[in-house]
Amino acid sequence: MRVGPLPRRGRQGHHHQRKRTQIGKDGLPLARRFRACEDMILRFATDLTVGFTSNQAERDVRPVKVQMRTSGGYWRTLAGLADFAIVQSYLSTAGKWGIDALDALT
Repeated sequence: MRVGPLPRRGRQGHHHQRKRTQIGKDGLPLARRFRACEDMILRFATDLTVGFTSNQAERDVRPVKVQMRTSGGYWRTLAGLADFAIVQSYLSTAGKWGIDALDALT
């Protein structure tokens, strides 16, 4: 017994497709990026030296934000900003190595 083709619904070849919602449009690039970078995103699950959150990075930025608030939101010169960033980076690295900030500066 031979069976004929399935009946078509709506436009030809599009009977199972729906219009994508805005959430779907936004989520698709995220899902693609997750699939492409899955090993980096989930590294914390296999490498226990990697932090689960980005809290350390946020803590490193906090002194910069406090300085911006106390100095009126900007530095007077680009060179001053660069100097501040260098010292902050040095002190942050020293702290991660267990070195006290005053000991690092002396």
